[in-house]
Amino acid sequence: MPALPACSVCAAGITWSLFPPAALWAGIGVLWFLALSWRARSDAPTSWIARPVASVVWLLLFTASAVILFGHAVYLLLLPFCAASTVVEICSRRAAGAPKERRRLVLLSLVVAASLGVTGGVAYWRVSRMTPAERVARVQNTPGAEIEVARVASSRPDPRGDYRAILAATGSPLVARAIARHIDCPNLDRDCALLLADLLVRLEPFDGADPRVESELRSASGLDLPPGTPAETWHAALAEAPSPE
Repeated sequence: MPALPACSVCAAGITWSLFPPAALWAGIGVLWFLALSWRARSDAPTSWIARPVASVVWLLLFTASAVILFGHAVYLLLLPFCAASTVVEICSRRAAGAPKERRRLVLLSLVVAASLGVTGGVAYWRVSRMTPAERVARVQNTPGAEIEVARVASSRPDPRGDYRAILAATGSPLVARAIARHIDCPNLDRDCALLLADLLVRLEPFDGADPRVESELRSASGLDLPPGTPAETWHAALAEAPSPE
């Protein structure tokens, strides 16, 4: 499967972090849109519902925008459109005295509502069972990683164990940058100094030495190595340094 452009990948990661059922609900929106369109083939179409061929053309345009820029979140726009279309159709069937068609539309709406509720519940249940490291790994190459790391930082009194698990589960520099922005080490904390040294290992190939991480590392370790010191040198110095009392 070809890789999606960077913009759509980033959008997909952000969407998943903010709204986990998005992909499932997008699929339901597409199916609902096609179901309404299929009904319109044998009825007099309204200004709201297109015939099948026109609906396929619209979906191709949605797909192009999803692949190029917006990710699957763009399909969520189909849900309010289909809901409004259904309301208009039900009202028009009632005015026209067509109870059979109106019942079919109501039944379709109930099926869609039940599907949205079930898939939404399942999606949130699955996310609730994931560890912070698994959630970050799910979106590690997107800005969604920053959202997930910020959640860990705000929900844990001491998130260093989570940070280590996240670094072990991911290889993205985006994740290391996110942790570096949120980590706050006390002075002379050897355990935190080792974590900061691990961050330098991840950041060096991409960003070089991070001044903020180096500054935090000096405070946490009590070592005064010069700026730009390689991460391996920090690791060696920490291994040789006595543990602070």
